[in-house]
Amino acid sequence: MYIKVTERDVKALEVYLRLLKMPSTYCMEEDLKELMHWLDLTSNDFVYRLRKAYPQLTHNEINLCCLLRMGYSWEKITAMMGVKERTVYRTLYRACNHMSQRGSKEGFKTFIQGY
Repeated sequence: MYIKVTERDVKALEVYLRLLKMPSTYCMEEDLKELMHWLDLTSNDFVYRLRKAYPQLTHNEINLCCLLRMGYSWEKITAMMGVKERTVYRTLYRACNHMSQRGSKEGFKTFIQGY
C-alpha cells in the first residue's frame, strides 16, 4: 500500500516534534496551522470535524481545542498561545457555550480528547 506524503505533512510533523521537545514555548500562527493539519492527519480529521459540527467556533477556540486534544496542560497552553491564563479560560468558556458543553474545564478537556 502506498501512502502519499506531502511537504506540508512533513512540515506538520516537524512542528509537532519540535513542540514535543519544547512545549512551553510560544507558537506562532503558522505553527498552529501546522498543528491543525497534523491533527487532521492523525486524529480522523479532528479539525475538519470540529469546524463542521461547530461552525460558530472562533479561530482561537479551535486553537485551544487543538492544544487540548494534544494533551497540553492549561499552563502550557497559556504559554503556547502567548496570552494570560484568564484569556485562555475566557476562550474556554466561549467554546463551551458554542459547543453546548457544561461542566468543569477538565470535563471539557476530556470531551475534546475523546472527540
